[in-house]
Amino acid sequence: MRRSGAVIVLVLLTLTLSAGCSMTSAEPEENAPLLPTIFINDDLRLEHAQDGGARSVTLTGTVTNKSDSPVSFVMIEFNLFDRNQNPVGTTMANKSFYGDDKLASGASARYEVTYFEAKARDVALVQIAFLMP
Repeated sequence: MRRSGAVIVLVLLTLTLSAGCSMTSAEPEENAPLLPTIFINDDLRLEHAQDGGARSVTLTGTVTNKSDSPVSFVMIEFNLFDRNQNPVGTTMANKSFYGDDKLASGASARYEVTYFEAKARDVALVQIAFLMP
């Protein structure tokens, strides 16, 4: 997809996390082109809550812009699983940065998304997309 004055980069990942686990990433091949990178920090938390009759799970964490350019939008997609590793849903965390408040090179930002599925116990990172102005 092309937008005037913007570049969208989509990164597909196959990392699986349990709440509290750390993430690792592979080093790029020696001659592989380097893409701008949005790094998901290892502070991902999965918390359960109940408000009246509604039960939910909230995912929180931070992303860091490891590229040389500012970023105006970050989208992170997660698959959610129950304690038996059966899929229970998919959710996305979206973070927009407006005007002069773009996510600068080297800067970090928090994200949070609430999903109304109390059975979720584990999470898998599916993809990250981001927009560069």
